[in-house]
Amino acid sequence: MSKSPGLNSVFLTIEAFLLLFGQLGRINMPYGISFYVLEAVVFFHILYLFLMNPKGLTNLKNNTLAKIGLVWIFFVCLTLVVQSFSFTLSENIRAISYLLRVSNFAVFAFFVIPNTSGKISKNIVTAISILLSLIALVQYVFLPDLRFLASYGWDPHMYRAVGTILDPPIMGVLS
Repeated sequence: MSKSPGLNSVFLTIEAFLLLFGQLGRINMPYGISFYVLEAVVFFHILYLFLMNPKGLTNLKNNTLAKIGLVWIFFVCLTLVVQSFSFTLSENIRAISYLLRVSNFAVFAFFVIPNTSGKISKNIVTAISILLSLIALVQYVFLPDLRFLASYGWDPHMYRAVGTILDPPIMGVLS
């Protein structure tokens, strides 16, 4: 556990708040790469916990799923190197960005979540579930036709909740 559970709670609260933004937190970069503010906060949260508790890496070394995840990431990196010659620079940069994104959230799942108390987690999940449901309901009632967002790179949505997190299957799980 980190020395300052208060800052850990702050990170989790910010992450929960950013989770509500879904696609609105997207930042477009060159080469057709997009990343989300949430991903940056998750990265700094992981970095903070590693700096506060370097022994936490031992937990990853002893976790069978983490070992499988590391083998998978190594395999994906090897495949990326071997296949990179048949793709353009832009496509390779995009592939690397997806690998970093998946790795970021995998480390979050295996390192940050176990370092979070059950009470904090339960409160945050409850708050996210309620807020996501309310936001989706308001969006669905007052702005059901979001096809105009297709010009900004979004999937055309009509008569359903929208966003990375607010897509119907995820909303059904959280509601």
